[in-house]
Order: sequence, then C-alpha cells, then structure tokens
Amino acid sequence: MIRATRVAFGTILGIIFGVLTIKLMHAPTGIPRFFSYFVLLSRALMGFGIGASGLNIGWFFNGALLGILYSLPSYPVFYTLSPFGAFWVVFTGLIYGIVIEIILTLILKI
Repeated sequence: MIRATRVAFGTILGIIFGVLTIKLMHAPTGIPRFFSYFVLLSRALMGFGIGASGLNIGWFFNGALLGILYSLPSYPVFYTLSPFGAFWVVFTGLIYGIVIEIILTLILKI
C-alpha cells in the first residue's frame, strides 16, 4: 500500500538531492541551465518513485536499484559534456537512492 506521507517525503528528499547535485555540478564548471533542470526533475522523480515503490526487495536494494534506474536517462544527456560527468550523475543517483531509503525507512519509519 502506498502511503502519501512516504511519497511526499520521498519527493521532497529527491528535490533536495537534486539541488545538491546541481550545486556540485556547478562548482568546477558552468553547466547549461537545461542540464540543471534535467537533473532536478530526475532526482524529484527518483524520490517520488522510491516513495511510491512497493518492491519487496529490502530497503538497501530498493534504493540502489531505483536510484540507478531513475538516473540512467541522464547518462546520454551528460555524456555529451563529459563521460566522467555522465558516470558521476548515475553514481550519485545510486548513493542518493540509498540515502533516501535510509531516511524514509530507517529514520522516519514510513
């Protein structure tokens, strides 16, 4: 059963991590605004998906799997800028997916 509070908190956490990713991307180089919006949308959808997920595979694997799946569409977009940048976006998606699950499942217990 999907809980509205879990979905809402997951989406909010996704937006927070999207802003964090954008700030980290802008530190070394100037990234076009389109890419920033793309990352923010990707992370917000990741948080929503993790919050709404009904997969019964354990919190760690759920966060890791959905973090990667929601970050993969960003890979070809960021590969045009830099192959390492594309890897970084997917890798941070993995990490943020796990962190969102930790916060939702272990800390907030929702």
